[in-house]
Amino acid sequence: MNIEEEKFAKLRYRLLKRKYQVARNQARFRDQEWKISFDEFVELWEVEPHRWLDSGCSSKDLNFSRIDMERGWTLDNVHIISRKDMLVAEGRCVRLRNRKKRKRTNV
Repeated sequence: MNIEEEKFAKLRYRLLKRKYQVARNQARFRDQEWKISFDEFVELWEVEPHRWLDSGCSSKDLNFSRIDMERGWTLDNVHIISRKDMLVAEGRCVRLRNRKKRKRTNV
């Protein structure tokens, strides 16, 4: 491994470790179940080589998200999708939750 490859490997590790810690801590703060190890997290991002480089905050960037927003962060309930698709899915979930709350209060 040459110096450039070594630097890239260290950068990759630091960025993925930080993404993992932020996601795990946000789940804990929101009292959501978290059952994903760091190695599993890395495997999810590395389905395609260097996929993690496409993560970010623009609508085209990739984000780590839950499939079913009512369930916790487990391997069978997470995926990596574009931020735009994630926000649409979360918006649907929020609208459904609000609709359920309105029905309960109207009874």
